[in-house]
Amino acid sequence: MTKHTIVAADAAIKLGMAVLWAAVCCLGGCVHHRPTTRPDRATAAYVQGALAYQHGDAETAVSELSEAVQENPDLTMAHVLLGDIYRSRTDYRDAADHYEVAARLDPYDYKNHYNLGITYQFLSRLQEAVACYLRALKLKPTDLNSNMNLGLVYLALNQPDDALAMMQRAVKVDPKSAAAHCNLGVALEAKGNFAAAELEYRRAVELDGQSTVALMDLAGNLIRQGHGADAVAVMRAELKLSDTTVARKRYGDALVLDGLDDDAYRQYAEALRRKPDYWQALNQTGMILLRRYIAGSELEEPVRKQAIATWQRSLELNPNQPQIQALINKWNTTQAFP
Repeated sequence: MTKHTIVAADAAIKLGMAVLWAAVCCLGGCVHHRPTTRPDRATAAYVQGALAYQHGDAETAVSELSEAVQENPDLTMAHVLLGDIYRSRTDYRDAADHYEVAARLDPYDYKNHYNLGITYQFLSRLQEAVACYLRALKLKPTDLNSNMNLGLVYLALNQPDDALAMMQRAVKVDPKSAAAHCNLGVALEAKGNFAAAELEYRRAVELDGQSTVALMDLAGNLIRQGHGADAVAVMRAELKLSDTTVARKRYGDALVLDGLDDDAYRQYAEALRRKPDYWQALNQTGMILLRRYIAGSELEEPVRKQAIATWQRSLELNPNQPQIQALINKWNTTQAFP
């Protein structure tokens, strides 16, 4: 998705440079030509906006491009670049406004529909996103990102069969795309086919050994299959590439599955040091403490109380956890020494 955005922006900038050169010529910049007409204000503002964006000055770019579309509401390339800028800022509502205009003005460019689709996706306007991706694919059936994103939207809409079909198409479009294989793995898991999903994740890692997404997906899949030792090995590789809070927590999950509670406890503690409101890590920490309490013949009251306090903190952060509430109810009244 990011690569596609950059390509679209680059195209706009290149066009802007061409327009700028033409404008310079018209203003007398060409040695052998007398100036004829001045470029219209909309085009000139677009060129200045594109140049500003190229040089990292987004504020000036927005100002100039906004003037361009005010002067000429039908200037498609200005709407596209404004959409790109707003989307890069995660201002998806304003991005959608401009992409909608671009798609209306130039409905035969698949990128306009793709851009609008991904923006609707971020806005959780999923049915509208589906329609946009379908229009993009009608114009360019081999667009990898449209195929993959449409599959992800179908997953969000709880349509796993449609999602699987789109992910399979994406892999056919580009068999060497690690992202396509990862997404196919996600779709296969949604269908309950964990073993086949594992193969897709492993293929993604083979294609791109630096893909932290592929490694995290593979580790999660192995954990769900109960393959603790394999998941531990994958997460160790992942942490060498990207030592994130989520990775620490997932590494802890793998260690628990492999029977290494003490090591897992340290990973959860590190995750919570970085993100104190990480309620999932609090839940797992409480479970380790409970196992310690049980292993000690339920004699170490401070351990039991610490587990209860940990779960209570998790419930404060996310009250909708009936299983955690049930654990608190059970173990809060179970004491070796009342």
